Amino acid sequence: MVTESEIKDQIFSVLAHNRSLNDFQVWLADTAWNPSLDSSPAAVELADEIELFLADFSSKLITKAQLLDKFREIMNHVVANVVVSDAVIIREFSRSSTAAARSYQAFRLPLAV
Repeated sequence: MVTESEIKDQIFSVLAHNRSLNDFQVWLADTAWNPSLDSSPAAVELADEIELFLADFSSKLITKAQLLDKFREIMNHVVANVVVSDAVIIREFSRSSTAAARSYQAFRLPLAV
């Protein structure tokens, strides 16, 4: 089982030069080999996204600098779920100082029986 938070912690280590890219690739392959068994959908989606970026890098479709930029984008992406009365409000945004909310969705929860 791997969590989205654990994956982001490892990405942070790469960006902070505390972990090599190669070590991260090995960790991700070992940890997220079959993340769908125990992991949240968000962790599975994030692991899949990173694996695609790493495949592009390995195939020389993107440079290391571009790969690290993708990692920074991942670190700046935040999803917040807030329950207000009988509605759930989901906001996605980037933590960059110039970015505004990118999406907003609200829906009603089913009434309890």
